[in-house]
Amino acid sequence: MQENLISAIDQLLNVSTRILDSDMQLFLLKAAKHGKTFTTPESYNHEKFSETCKTLRIVNSLRQNDNPRLITFEEYRFIQGRIIDLLTRNHNFAMADEIAKFLEVSNTRIYYKFI
Repeated sequence: MQENLISAIDQLLNVSTRILDSDMQLFLLKAAKHGKTFTTPESYNHEKFSETCKTLRIVNSLRQNDNPRLITFEEYRFIQGRIIDLLTRNHNFAMADEIAKFLEVSNTRIYYKFI
């Protein structure tokens, strides 16, 4: 039964990364979180859930920005390491700074490009 629960949680996370509707993503993530409460730290990698939520938060903030960018979860994973540089290159310094703070990375490159 435990492996079925883990499979269901993984499927919920997978589907939440493939849809664009943030309300439906939230619904699926809440369902996965509820299922996660019935697992033990040894049986399920809770870090996977946290990383998925963190990435979806960034993707959704890029989509709902003043200058929205239609980007999918997979596209973000592809450009993940360069997102700050891409945003500053397009003069979106506020969003670059916000994402840098959220990811806890140095934002000095943003300030150098801004000046």
